[in-house]
Amino acid sequence: MLATVPDALDVLLPLCLAWSLVLRVVARRRAEEASWRRAVVLFALAAAATTTCVLTAATVVIGVLLARTSWLAHWGGWHPTALPEPGVSSWWAVPVVLVLLLLLAATARHVVLVVAGLWRAELACRDVDTRSTPDGGTWTVLESASPDAFALPGWRRPVEGGRQRGRVVVSSAMLAALDPDQQRVLVEHERSHLRHRHPVWIQLAESCAVLNPLLRGVPEVVRAAAERQADLDAAACVADQELTARTIATAALARARVVPRERRPSAPAAPAATGGDVVHRVEYLLRPQRRRSTRSGTLLLVAIVLLASTTSLATGYCAIARLDDTRAQAGAAAVSGAATRPSDAATHQ
Repeated sequence: MLATVPDALDVLLPLCLAWSLVLRVVARRRAEEASWRRAVVLFALAAAATTTCVLTAATVVIGVLLARTSWLAHWGGWHPTALPEPGVSSWWAVPVVLVLLLLLAATARHVVLVVAGLWRAELACRDVDTRSTPDGGTWTVLESASPDAFALPGWRRPVEGGRQRGRVVVSSAMLAALDPDQQRVLVEHERSHLRHRHPVWIQLAESCAVLNPLLRGVPEVVRAAAERQADLDAAACVADQELTARTIATAALARARVVPRERRPSAPAAPAATGGDVVHRVEYLLRPQRRRSTRSGTLLLVAIVLLASTTSLATGYCAIARLDDTRAQAGAAAVSGAATRPSDAATHQ
């Protein structure tokens, strides 16, 4: 079985990159073939699985290029010549390592900026006015001239009637632009984001896209699916899709009237009611809903997650199996050489 390992790596390494391209095509063309609730989670998991696949492939490529160097072979316990010839110089590992380090640094910077933005937003929302909804939920009113509304993720905090994960933040300017019914729609929209943990899934997809540039466009699909699901949840709470569509349009227009330089930036990881393609969101709520099957899209995303995960495991296994086989060959050669030395000495005498 170990004899087939080099051939397996020749197939698995390109396949690791192929899954990212497949997910990108699926995200662009077949995003609506899965229910919005499942699409948010499955697209984020697929992004994580394909990114892990690419990282595994990059690690194996670096290992293959460096494994024939004498210092690494001595450290690993195998003989350099026992490994298959990679066909290129080991110096090609340098640019691969540099690119990987740059992508890791960019991902770390992205995560730090997101966490810092969330922390600043949390500090700004402390000790400010809170209001209660009829079902016991709470929302924070932030004094600001910029029309903003977003779901700020966080730990579960006690509220009247139970506990609530994170907080819904609405600026005073946004409240002034909406009537009471529209305010309720807005709050229910943001509460849906918190209830389904949309900030977590969105940031998982965005971090994976920074680390794996082949996934460009996937985070936008995850955000769009999260906004569609929150819109439908809000419409179900108020039992009025037209009111929900009107609220989204009014909030977007209120935000568009503000001069960009006068806007106070929201938390980068906090989904906002005015996010995504507002025109398509409004059209989706107003047009008659046709019953559609979501099984094919869901199965396709599940297949990508499973196949990418399997490819990562198979790639790692094949690389480790090749090194173990090489160590065994080196050990057998050493034992054979030690056994033949006495007989050679006797023949010489």
